[in-house]
Amino acid sequence: SLGDWMGNNFDRVILSAKYTPLPRLKWLAQYQYIRKGGPGTTNQQYFAQPQPDFLFDYQYSQSELLLQCSYEWIHNLYVQGSLDIIKRNTPATPAAQSTSVLSFGIRYGL
Repeated sequence: SLGDWMGNNFDRVILSAKYTPLPRLKWLAQYQYIRKGGPGTTNQQYFAQPQPDFLFDYQYSQSELLLQCSYEWIHNLYVQGSLDIIKRNTPATPAAQSTSVLSFGIRYGL
């Protein structure tokens, strides 16, 4: 099936910036904000008159900040690290749930 992994009834904003201060050093900063409503039934999606409001049956909102750095140590051998911070707000919980992932790695090739 074609479509987005989020399904239907959502919106997303993505802001991204790349910076190369040195020829072999690359930085990436990316921010993503998502709002998700309920999927509804097939009848609601296609046949209901009037159509349900956008983001009806509100599920959650999520913001994600990704910071990534990559350095080409020797030809095609990269050392990289990233920090991914995700915050999710749901109507059921008053405080935002937060997750942080810090990763380091080495890769060879593209």
